[in-house]
Amino acid sequence: MYSSNPRAHGATAGDVALVLFRLAIATVVIVFQLTPEATSGWASIWQEKAWPLADTVSSLGVPQAQWVTASAVVLAFLGVIGVATGFVTRLSAIVLLGATALQGYSAVKQTEVSLLELAIVYACIFVYLLLRGPGHLSADSYFRKPSE
Repeated sequence: MYSSNPRAHGATAGDVALVLFRLAIATVVIVFQLTPEATSGWASIWQEKAWPLADTVSSLGVPQAQWVTASAVVLAFLGVIGVATGFVTRLSAIVLLGATALQGYSAVKQTEVSLLELAIVYACIFVYLLLRGPGHLSADSYFRKPSE
């Protein structure tokens, strides 16, 4: 029988803190990273305005850089939703590490030290989530088979 008490499933205060951490990271990434990139991408694709991130991807020799970059932003958004809900958290962290690497490369290319520092902080967060996992209070935990 399912109990709504998190402690009945082995959840601790640390698990509650991890949920709050995942939600805070997701909120910050969506508001301060993905929303501006999505807005720039939309303007780049439909209004033919400059998109620095797509220019960086293009400088790597990637064909159709705008569409590839737009796809990366969509994947990053799905990864952030995965981190927030604790659904396929480790896979989401890997996707977000890739997006963070692109952001870090873009920062180096533009000589933006503050963006590079931010990319390093995000990378550390996503490595932590990759190694730690989502915790007991997550969709992953809900779908996990109980140990016998």
